[in-house]
Amino acid sequence: MEGLAAKGCRLVQLDVTKPETIKAAVDKIVGENGRIDGVAVRKPALDTPLEEVRAMYDVNYFGVVAVNDEVMPHMVEQRSGKILNLGSGLGYTGLPTMSHYSAVKHAVRSYTDMLRIELAPFGVQVCFVAPGYIRTHIGDGYELPKGSIYHAFPRLANELSKTVFIGTTFEAATPADVFASRLAKAVLAPRIPRHYRDGHLAIVPWLASMFVPLWIYEWGFALRYGITPNSMVGRPFSKDNKGK
Repeated sequence: MEGLAAKGCRLVQLDVTKPETIKAAVDKIVGENGRIDGVAVRKPALDTPLEEVRAMYDVNYFGVVAVNDEVMPHMVEQRSGKILNLGSGLGYTGLPTMSHYSAVKHAVRSYTDMLRIELAPFGVQVCFVAPGYIRTHIGDGYELPKGSIYHAFPRLANELSKTVFIGTTFEAATPADVFASRLAKAVLAPRIPRHYRDGHLAIVPWLASMFVPLWIYEWGFALRYGITPNSMVGRPFSKDNKGK
Protein backbone atom coordinates (compact mmCIF):
# COMPACT_ATOMS: atom_id res chain seq x y z
CA MET A 1 0.00 0.00 0.00
CA GLU A 2 3.04 2.28 0.15
CA GLY A 3 2.36 3.35 -3.42
CA LEU A 4 -0.76 5.19 -2.30
CA ALA A 5 1.31 7.82 -0.51
CA ALA A 6 2.96 8.78 -3.78
CA LYS A 7 -0.51 9.30 -5.25
CA GLY A 8 -1.52 11.80 -2.59
CA CYS A 9 -3.24 9.42 -0.15
CA ARG A 10 -2.51 9.44 3.57
CA LEU A 11 -2.54 5.93 5.05
CA VAL A 12 -4.14 5.03 8.36
CA GLN A 13 -3.49 1.53 9.68
CA LEU A 14 -6.30 -0.55 11.18
CA ASP A 15 -7.43 -4.13 11.59
CA VAL A 16 -11.13 -4.54 10.80
CA THR A 17 -11.27 -7.49 13.25
CA LYS A 18 -10.11 -5.28 16.14
CA PRO A 19 -12.63 -2.57 17.14
CA GLU A 20 -10.02 -0.63 19.10
CA THR A 21 -7.92 -0.07 15.96
CA ILE A 22 -10.99 1.04 14.01
CA LYS A 23 -11.86 3.60 16.69
CA ALA A 24 -8.27 4.83 16.79
CA ALA A 25 -8.22 5.25 13.00
CA VAL A 26 -11.52 7.14 12.98
CA ASP A 27 -10.41 9.37 15.86
CA LYS A 28 -7.18 10.14 14.01
CA ILE A 29 -8.98 11.10 10.79
CA VAL A 30 -11.59 13.24 12.55
CA GLY A 31 -8.91 14.86 14.69
CA GLU A 32 -6.85 15.85 11.66
CA ASN A 33 -9.67 16.76 9.28
CA GLY A 34 -12.69 17.54 11.42
CA ARG A 35 -14.81 15.04 9.47
CA ILE A 36 -14.65 11.63 7.83
CA ASP A 37 -17.39 11.65 5.23
CA GLY A 38 -15.71 12.88 2.09
CA VAL A 39 -16.01 16.12 0.17
CA ALA A 40 -19.11 17.60 -1.41
CA VAL A 41 -19.64 20.96 -3.07
CA ARG A 42 -23.14 22.35 -3.18
CA LYS A 43 -23.26 25.63 -4.98
CA PRO A 44 -23.89 26.67 -8.59
CA ALA A 45 -20.99 26.08 -10.97
CA LEU A 46 -20.80 29.84 -11.52
CA ASP A 47 -19.91 30.26 -7.84
CA THR A 48 -17.47 27.36 -7.48
CA PRO A 49 -13.71 28.04 -7.66
CA LEU A 50 -11.71 25.53 -9.67
CA GLU A 51 -9.60 24.58 -6.66
CA GLU A 52 -12.74 23.38 -4.85
CA VAL A 53 -13.70 21.27 -7.85
CA ARG A 54 -10.22 19.73 -7.99
CA ALA A 55 -10.27 18.96 -4.27
CA MET A 56 -13.60 17.18 -4.64
CA TYR A 57 -12.32 15.10 -7.56
CA ASP A 58 -9.15 14.24 -5.65
CA VAL A 59 -11.20 12.68 -2.85
CA ASN A 60 -14.26 11.31 -4.61
CA TYR A 61 -12.73 10.07 -7.87
CA PHE A 62 -8.95 9.95 -7.88
CA GLY A 63 -8.93 8.61 -4.32
CA VAL A 64 -11.14 5.72 -5.43
CA VAL A 65 -8.93 5.04 -8.44
CA ALA A 66 -5.72 5.18 -6.39
CA VAL A 67 -6.95 2.62 -3.86
CA ASN A 68 -8.26 0.33 -6.58
CA ASP A 69 -4.96 0.53 -8.44
CA GLU A 70 -3.27 -0.89 -5.35
CA VAL A 71 -5.68 -3.74 -4.63
CA MET A 72 -6.64 -4.85 -8.15
CA PRO A 73 -3.36 -6.64 -8.99
CA HIS A 74 -3.69 -8.79 -5.85
CA MET A 75 -7.32 -9.64 -6.59
CA VAL A 76 -6.49 -10.53 -10.18
CA GLU A 77 -3.63 -12.75 -9.02
CA GLN A 78 -5.84 -14.61 -6.54
CA ARG A 79 -8.71 -14.73 -9.07
CA SER A 80 -11.28 -13.40 -6.63
CA GLY A 81 -12.30 -10.25 -4.83
CA LYS A 82 -14.99 -7.64 -4.38
CA ILE A 83 -14.64 -3.94 -5.09
CA LEU A 84 -17.25 -1.43 -3.94
CA ASN A 85 -16.95 2.11 -5.24
CA LEU A 86 -18.93 4.67 -3.30
CA GLY A 87 -21.02 6.87 -5.53
CA SER A 88 -24.38 8.54 -5.03
CA GLY A 89 -27.88 8.60 -6.40
CA LEU A 90 -26.68 11.73 -8.16
CA GLY A 91 -24.55 9.46 -10.29
CA TYR A 92 -27.74 8.78 -12.25
CA THR A 93 -29.27 12.24 -12.52
CA GLY A 94 -27.76 15.53 -11.46
CA LEU A 95 -29.05 18.24 -9.17
CA PRO A 96 -28.89 21.97 -9.82
CA THR A 97 -26.49 23.63 -7.36
CA MET A 98 -24.57 20.34 -7.30
CA SER A 99 -23.39 20.26 -10.89
CA HIS A 100 -19.77 19.39 -10.04
CA TYR A 101 -20.70 16.84 -7.37
CA SER A 102 -23.15 15.21 -9.79
CA ALA A 103 -20.43 15.10 -12.43
CA VAL A 104 -17.90 13.36 -10.20
CA LYS A 105 -20.47 10.75 -9.13
CA HIS A 106 -21.34 10.12 -12.80
CA ALA A 107 -17.61 9.61 -13.36
CA VAL A 108 -17.43 7.06 -10.54
CA ARG A 109 -20.42 5.19 -11.95
CA SER A 110 -18.98 4.99 -15.48
CA TYR A 111 -15.58 3.96 -14.15
CA THR A 112 -17.18 1.27 -11.98
CA ASP A 113 -19.31 -0.15 -14.79
CA MET A 114 -16.34 -0.46 -17.14
CA LEU A 115 -14.08 -1.81 -14.41
CA ARG A 116 -16.63 -4.56 -13.78
CA ILE A 117 -16.33 -5.73 -17.39
CA GLU A 118 -12.53 -5.55 -17.35
CA LEU A 119 -12.14 -7.55 -14.13
CA ALA A 120 -14.90 -10.12 -14.69
CA PRO A 121 -12.58 -12.65 -16.43
CA PHE A 122 -10.50 -12.81 -13.24
CA GLY A 123 -13.38 -13.50 -10.86
CA VAL A 124 -13.38 -9.99 -9.40
CA GLN A 125 -16.80 -8.47 -8.72
CA VAL A 126 -17.33 -4.70 -8.86
CA CYS A 127 -20.28 -2.78 -7.42
CA PHE A 128 -21.38 0.85 -7.69
CA VAL A 129 -22.84 1.91 -4.34
CA ALA A 130 -25.49 4.60 -4.79
CA PRO A 131 -26.76 5.82 -1.42
CA GLY A 132 -29.83 7.97 -1.15
CA TYR A 133 -30.11 10.62 1.54
CA ILE A 134 -28.07 9.28 4.48
CA ARG A 135 -28.05 10.99 7.86
CA THR A 136 -24.54 12.42 7.91
CA HIS A 137 -23.30 15.98 8.31
CA ILE A 138 -21.61 16.23 4.93
CA GLY A 139 -24.25 18.78 3.91
CA ASP A 140 -23.93 21.07 6.90
CA GLY A 141 -23.28 24.72 6.22
CA TYR A 142 -24.48 24.93 2.63
CA GLU A 143 -25.48 28.40 1.53
CA LEU A 144 -25.01 30.66 -1.45
CA PRO A 145 -21.77 32.64 -1.34
CA LYS A 146 -22.02 36.35 -0.67
CA GLY A 147 -22.30 38.18 -3.94
CA SER A 148 -23.81 35.25 -5.82
CA ILE A 149 -26.13 36.30 -8.61
CA TYR A 150 -28.40 33.42 -7.54
CA HIS A 151 -29.57 35.43 -4.54
CA ALA A 152 -32.03 36.80 -7.09
CA PHE A 153 -33.85 33.44 -6.74
CA PRO A 154 -35.09 33.19 -3.13
CA ARG A 155 -36.57 29.71 -3.51
CA LEU A 156 -33.23 28.33 -4.66
CA ALA A 157 -31.31 30.07 -1.87
CA ASN A 158 -33.80 28.93 0.76
CA GLU A 159 -33.78 25.28 -0.28
CA LEU A 160 -30.01 25.21 -0.59
CA SER A 161 -29.66 26.07 3.09
CA LYS A 162 -32.27 23.59 4.34
CA THR A 163 -32.13 20.35 2.36
CA VAL A 164 -29.81 18.02 0.52
CA PHE A 165 -32.35 16.23 -1.63
CA ILE A 166 -35.47 17.86 -2.94
CA GLY A 167 -38.12 18.36 -0.27
CA THR A 168 -36.35 16.30 2.38
CA THR A 169 -35.13 17.05 5.87
CA PHE A 170 -32.26 15.71 7.93
CA GLU A 171 -34.70 13.75 10.08
CA ALA A 172 -36.10 11.94 7.02
CA ALA A 173 -32.69 10.61 6.04
CA THR A 174 -31.68 7.00 6.62
CA PRO A 175 -29.41 6.62 9.68
CA ALA A 176 -25.84 5.91 8.63
CA ASP A 177 -25.56 2.79 10.81
CA VAL A 178 -28.72 1.32 9.27
CA PHE A 179 -27.38 1.91 5.78
CA ALA A 180 -23.99 0.45 6.71
CA SER A 181 -25.45 -2.74 8.19
CA ARG A 182 -27.60 -3.39 5.13
CA LEU A 183 -24.68 -2.71 2.81
CA ALA A 184 -22.50 -5.12 4.78
CA LYS A 185 -25.13 -7.84 4.40
CA ALA A 186 -25.23 -7.30 0.64
CA VAL A 187 -21.45 -7.36 0.39
CA LEU A 188 -21.12 -10.62 2.29
CA ALA A 189 -23.40 -12.45 -0.15
CA PRO A 190 -21.63 -14.73 -2.65
CA ARG A 191 -22.65 -12.43 -5.50
CA ILE A 192 -22.78 -8.68 -5.02
CA PRO A 193 -25.12 -6.53 -7.13
CA ARG A 194 -23.81 -4.49 -10.03
CA HIS A 195 -25.40 -1.42 -8.43
CA TYR A 196 -26.45 -1.18 -4.80
CA ARG A 197 -29.13 1.44 -4.13
CA ASP A 198 -30.35 2.03 -0.58
CA GLY A 199 -31.34 4.86 1.70
CA HIS A 200 -34.03 7.53 1.65
CA LEU A 201 -35.09 8.33 -1.94
CA ALA A 202 -32.27 6.19 -3.33
CA ILE A 203 -34.46 4.80 -6.10
CA VAL A 204 -35.70 8.21 -7.30
CA PRO A 205 -32.63 9.39 -9.29
CA TRP A 206 -32.37 6.00 -11.00
CA LEU A 207 -36.07 6.05 -11.93
CA ALA A 208 -35.74 9.60 -13.22
CA SER A 209 -32.77 8.64 -15.38
CA MET A 210 -34.73 5.74 -16.86
CA PHE A 211 -38.19 7.19 -17.38
CA VAL A 212 -38.25 11.00 -17.13
CA PRO A 213 -37.46 12.92 -20.34
CA LEU A 214 -34.70 15.48 -19.90
CA TRP A 215 -36.94 18.43 -20.77
CA ILE A 216 -39.40 17.48 -18.02
CA TYR A 217 -36.53 17.09 -15.56
CA GLU A 218 -35.17 20.51 -16.47
CA TRP A 219 -38.53 22.24 -16.25
CA GLY A 220 -39.33 20.59 -12.92
CA PHE A 221 -36.27 22.11 -11.30
CA ALA A 222 -36.69 25.40 -13.13
CA LEU A 223 -40.18 25.82 -11.71
CA ARG A 224 -39.26 24.62 -8.23
CA TYR A 225 -36.30 26.96 -7.92
CA GLY A 226 -37.75 29.81 -9.98
CA ILE A 227 -34.85 29.63 -12.44
CA THR A 228 -36.92 29.45 -15.59
CA PRO A 229 -35.18 29.87 -18.97
CA ASN A 230 -34.44 33.47 -19.97
CA SER A 231 -35.98 34.84 -16.77
CA MET A 232 -32.95 37.10 -16.25
CA VAL A 233 -32.51 38.10 -19.88
CA GLY A 234 -32.98 41.83 -20.26
CA ARG A 235 -32.72 42.49 -16.53
CA PRO A 236 -29.95 44.81 -15.33
CA PHE A 237 -26.94 43.21 -13.69
CA SER A 238 -24.45 44.88 -11.41
CA LYS A 239 -21.45 43.22 -9.79
CA ASP A 240 -22.08 45.46 -6.79
CA ASN A 241 -25.63 44.18 -6.35
CA LYS A 242 -25.45 40.40 -6.69
CA GLY A 243 -26.92 39.51 -3.34
CA LYS A 244 -26.16 39.89 0.31
